[in-house]
Amino acid sequence: MKNKIISFILYIASLIGIILYFYIDFFSKINHTPMSRLIILILSCILMHLGAHFLIKYNKKYNYILNKVNLIIWLILYLILLLNFTLFDSHFFRNGFMFVKWNKIILYDYFYNVINLIPFKIIIEFIIGFIRGKISLSLFMDNIFGNFIAFMPFSFFLPKLFKKENNIKIFIITMIIIVSIIELTQFLTLSGTFDVDDYILNISGSYLMYRILRNKKINKLINKIIKKE
Repeated sequence: MKNKIISFILYIASLIGIILYFYIDFFSKINHTPMSRLIILILSCILMHLGAHFLIKYNKKYNYILNKVNLIIWLILYLILLLNFTLFDSHFFRNGFMFVKWNKIILYDYFYNVINLIPFKIIIEFIIGFIRGKISLSLFMDNIFGNFIAFMPFSFFLPKLFKKENNIKIFIITMIIIVSIIELTQFLTLSGTFDVDDYILNISGSYLMYRILRNKKINKLINKIIKKE
């Protein structure tokens, strides 16, 4: 009974954290940094995981269903976070869904100033700019490191929820499709840049994490934590 009560408290705390995250993200007038919001969301997921842990200790029959439900909820929260960062977050100068009546002038201006189809062009410009002190550390981290790690969680969620994603070729194809949808949405709604370097960073990051998680020892440890073995 004690484990059940602890589980209930942890789930309530997790729910409060998630509500707080959504309030800060969509309703608060105070401009919170992406890192502070990310920390709140991560802590909420940890509390949810601990809640499941104590509920399973109370009754092991909940093991399988709670594992699946937690993973699905975490994936949904991650997708909301990702879409917010890539389409709506003012911190990254996103405009949201601003549909435009395209004409030749707007199209030409957008292609000339926003679209980059030259591999590594923006990456090199940011590295050189950072070394020369023309680009701040925070801006460099947001645009280079941020893009590199942003899609890494897919390396965890997709193989755990979909068996076919354990095939590296299928996973890479899936990632190309996901990144393409987001890049195309940014292009059509003017909520960001259409940049081939984003593909390089996003997919490279997710591929690297995929390889790390394929390590037998790491994979065994993750399964032990998730499945409460």
